[in-house]
Amino acid sequence: MRQPDESAKHQDYISFGRYVARRCRRGGFDELAALAASATDDVKAAGRAWEDAAEGVQEFMADRDMADDVLDGVVRRCRRQLLARSVSVEKQGWFKAIFHSGVGYYIAAPLDKEKARYGEFVALLRDNLEEGDELLEQVPGEVEQGLSAFGEAVEAMGQAEQGRLLARSRLERAKDNWRRTMERLFGALTEHFSSRSEADRFFPRGRRG
Repeated sequence: MRQPDESAKHQDYISFGRYVARRCRRGGFDELAALAASATDDVKAAGRAWEDAAEGVQEFMADRDMADDVLDGVVRRCRRQLLARSVSVEKQGWFKAIFHSGVGYYIAAPLDKEKARYGEFVALLRDNLEEGDELLEQVPGEVEQGLSAFGEAVEAMGQAEQGRLLARSRLERAKDNWRRTMERLFGALTEHFSSRSEADRFFPRGRRG
């Protein structure tokens, strides 16, 4: 009896297990068929849970990246509006103070520095623009909303990633139990037929992951 490799996809375990359960049932070994079906169903359920958890990570990653794009858009729009005020804006000290390291300092910020960089951007705007400036009426609020959405997505993504790791662990345990079950079935069939070759007929041939 040649089982799928330990590194095989859980779908390979399911396909193999379904064959064994059906073959045992057709051969009149109902108890063995039930054992095979149960172990295979466990792998199937754990595999689906892991797939669902992985999808959740991707969804929250999309939320995070969208929030990041919105924040980047706020900075770019703000810079364009400031540049439109005068041909010499870029040479003025207050503009250089806000964009001291270029616009990329904000829009290319590492994820773990996103909050700090955009907080700095708002602080520099407030420090360098005159009170009542229209940008001060818009930008801080937009940045606050963007950072809130970004933070929520990051937190949700972290929880989803933890859930994915736990689901993966449960899947590996289900696969380990499945392998032990198949060994038990092979032993029981070998004892019944007093022949390993006869027992081997109840398992798919040449199935490697």
